Amino acid sequence: MKVTAFAVLVALIAGATFGVYFANRRVQEYPNDPVTVRTGVTQPDRPEPRLKLDSTEYDCGTMSISDDGSHVFHLTNEGSATLTLTDGGKSSERLGVQATPETIEPGKSGEITLRWSPTAEEGPFRYSATYFANDPKLFRFDLVVKGTVQGTLRVIPKEAEVDIRSAEGDESATFRVLNFRQTDFAVSAVEYENKEIEKYFEAKITPLSSEELKASEAKSGSQLVVTVKPGLPQGAFQQKIRLRTNAQPEQDTSVVVQGTAPPEIRILGRGWDADKNTFHFGSVKSVEGGERKLTLLARGAYRKQIQYKLAAAPRPFAVRIGETKEIKDGQLTQTELYISIPKGEPTISRLGVPDEELPQVTIETTHPNSPKLEFRIRYSIE
Repeated sequence: MKVTAFAVLVALIAGATFGVYFANRRVQEYPNDPVTVRTGVTQPDRPEPRLKLDSTEYDCGTMSISDDGSHVFHLTNEGSATLTLTDGGKSSERLGVQATPETIEPGKSGEITLRWSPTAEEGPFRYSATYFANDPKLFRFDLVVKGTVQGTLRVIPKEAEVDIRSAEGDESATFRVLNFRQTDFAVSAVEYENKEIEKYFEAKITPLSSEELKASEAKSGSQLVVTVKPGLPQGAFQQKIRLRTNAQPEQDTSVVVQGTAPPEIRILGRGWDADKNTFHFGSVKSVEGGERKLTLLARGAYRKQIQYKLAAAPRPFAVRIGETKEIKDGQLTQTELYISIPKGEPTISRLGVPDEELPQVTIETTHPNSPKLEFRIRYSIE
């Protein structure tokens, strides 16, 4: 029984001794092996490379579509063994990679150069190259270049909404056309796509000042002011305008002006609410009465032929239509509309009642698209 116990003890001691011996051998031969790590055996001092990078990312800012970019990343071997680099691939075919040299001796430096051609579309880009090294503490690293592609030409804005608040027109939209490569760029002419309404648009081209170019970081540019003339047919409109330039390479450039043309007959004046189609006459004293004035403004092809006739004016109102005259070099016609409350009318208030309970005035016209004008009046007599 004692012999058996002694034999077991000897076997355990021998097994432990051989285990430690082979573990140390494995550490020496395979220092990064997972089995070695699990043993917890301390690795003996041995020469190792140590990779140091000056940076891993480069932001080139903005660049033109036609430009190429390059950047050099510097790396140093601060270890005591030869550093070996292995190409691990790149994120895009637009990226070229060159490492010089592929091995770096202790205390020496090397370079990795990335060269790229940006995408043909404007906007941000990001390319990366992956490398593997025999540094046990930095066995993989990515080098990144990023930036923003800026086209040769840029139009700001590309579309503009023209807010035509009155039938008088003469509203405008302003565009800037910037060139980031040429110093002699200019817009020479414009071409309207919608020929049916071309006559209602006027374009004025002027060069941008040196201060404006500096603020935009452009080398040259033009300002385009598009004015919408009176007379556009009622309703929504859109006009695409192609710009003729001396840009190299040649580039199709256009802007869009859109909006809504007001009705060909509009009512204007103090107290007029176009959204509710009501007129706030206000308060008058019965012993005095009072008069207010509105204006009928006509535009379009029938502006000079329109005639107006009073069809209905409920008590207490008296309505008189004045003479029609041309304004804006004949682009518009203007007719005054006089609305009065004679003195002596009984006191009443229609200031707080619903719109549908207000008295309604009706005026007939000879315009084929607007044969009748109707509106309600809010008032009080004290």
